[in-house]
Amino acid sequence: MLSVLIPTYNYNAFPLVKEIHEQCEKAEINYEIIVLDDGSTEENSLEENRKINLLSKSLFEENKCNIGRAGIRNLLAKKARFEWLLFMDSDTFPKNKNFITNYIVNITRNNYYVHFGGICYKNEPPEQTQLLRWKYGKKREEISFKIRLKNPYNTALISNIIIHKSILNSIPFDQRIIEYGYEDLVFIKQLKAKNITINQINNPTYHLNYETSKVFLNKTKKALDTLKYIDEHKILNSLESKIQKAYRLISLLKLNRTISFLFISFQTKAEKNLLSSNPHLLVFDLYKLGYFCYIKNK
Repeated sequence: MLSVLIPTYNYNAFPLVKEIHEQCEKAEINYEIIVLDDGSTEENSLEENRKINLLSKSLFEENKCNIGRAGIRNLLAKKARFEWLLFMDSDTFPKNKNFITNYIVNITRNNYYVHFGGICYKNEPPEQTQLLRWKYGKKREEISFKIRLKNPYNTALISNIIIHKSILNSIPFDQRIIEYGYEDLVFIKQLKAKNITINQINNPTYHLNYETSKVFLNKTKKALDTLKYIDEHKILNSLESKIQKAYRLISLLKLNRTISFLFISFQTKAEKNLLSSNPHLLVFDLYKLGYFCYIKNK
């Protein structure tokens, strides 16, 4: 029936697994929960995650080296025994106690092969050092069910998605993407290219891991480095992401080198705002575009 697949890296996934385990037991379904650690370096999180093996129908295994966000998900899919694969990020948590039941109802009553439940964030802001990640998630990733229905491919993420195994057999996650960032976008666009419908449902999970603004900013730059790789290797159409679209227009206007130069002088001031107690998402957008121009024109 259902394989719940959770990749993790330096994060305690046990509370999530315990909740999912309780919901699956209550639903009285055939299930398994598989958590794969992708080369974590923090012993505390590893010790907590090893407790997963004490739960019935649950497995925690450790990779000695990091194989990347696409690779770890493909490995999870290969290990799965059941036909439906529920991918969850380890730093998420179901908003409702009927989370598993909601998915079961949808996969048994509908003829779709992919279902996305949505992502949400707590209303209470975190501490000052974590505001950028929370603000970005609240404004850009927490998208209403009504809007998601109108834009199924532009609003889906792989942190809370259930997929029939036959889809992963024909469209695996692209393992050319090893570093952090955009592996979800590439996968979703592959579904779109194959005319595989994403059924949007109202079954969200909270995103809980509010990284510090500094960590999130550094991860954003890593993601844009990955996007540069994706763009240059033509893994993704140049018009599929907003950054790529903007860069193409800037290049057509022959402004790419000018914006790259302006980014160098703008960077320090922008980072001061983004790491402050009142980060502005417009500044964040300009920072990302400027950085992408900079790395594309080095």
